[in-house]
Amino acid sequence: MISGPMTGALVVYSGLFMRFAWRVQPRNHILLACHTANANVQAYNFQRWARWNGDAPETTREATS
Repeated sequence: MISGPMTGALVVYSGLFMRFAWRVQPRNHILLACHTANANVQAYNFQRWARWNGDAPETTREATS
């Protein structure tokens, strides 16, 4: 099961750490790459959750909330 709020929080978290990895001196390219990959995967999961949540019948959405 995908949790929309948790996935959204992970996207924001990864975005913040991507900025940190870019701004710190010396730049940490490995950390930036890890958080970029994580942000992409979490954004994809969030998109899947949002699409399913919009397409599911009303009774199914209430049961999983």
